[in-house]
Amino acid sequence: MLTEKAMEDAIAQNPERYLETGLILKARQYRIGDYVFDLLFEDRHGANLIVELQKGTLDRNHTYKILDYYDEYKSKNPEQFVDIMIIANKIPRERRDRLSSYGIAFKEIPETDFPQIQSPIIDPPLPPPAPTEYKEMGVKGPAVWNKAALAQVESWFTEFIRDFSVGDVLDVGKAARQSRKVAHILPEGNIDGFRHILSKLASERYIEPIDKQHFKILRKPEQKPPA
Repeated sequence: MLTEKAMEDAIAQNPERYLETGLILKARQYRIGDYVFDLLFEDRHGANLIVELQKGTLDRNHTYKILDYYDEYKSKNPEQFVDIMIIANKIPRERRDRLSSYGIAFKEIPETDFPQIQSPIIDPPLPPPAPTEYKEMGVKGPAVWNKAALAQVESWFTEFIRDFSVGDVLDVGKAARQSRKVAHILPEGNIDGFRHILSKLASERYIEPIDKQHFKILRKPEQKPPA
């Protein structure tokens, strides 16, 4: 893959290969008035050379705007001798004729003559930072969860524990997988959302967390919390 910056880098670093011998780079992305052109060189005779680049086929805009660069530069530096040149990967015949009629030097340099840049490998985005953890079961905060889904799962869970006896110890992972039939707390059904519900119900004394993988039923939904 070739970029216009890669073209500029290559010519700036090795003008003898791409342009002519004896050139000294004076500036890149040189601003003059309202304009910015790509490269400014000084040749072995002390004259300045303005170089404008275009990746691909030279278009009408680049054909004419280099004249604006020349006029602006000469107005600011009337005592200096200035040449102008356009470089593109392809210059159609009609553009060549137009450039010649204006006395603008040009050079066609194929893309294959420039160093190629490998397409960047885009890593997958990093997951968001972990929110503040809850004390009861070390779960992530609810800001990233779907609140409606949380409410659905909580309602389902209070009915779910009716089928078990007080004192039963249940597996967090298995219960969470069953809850996905009701709603996905996160797009991928993250178990931390389910642990958040367990933490809430633990604070209401419906269940008691044994560890991060298990919880014990303390009472059924219709029963009063233990003293």
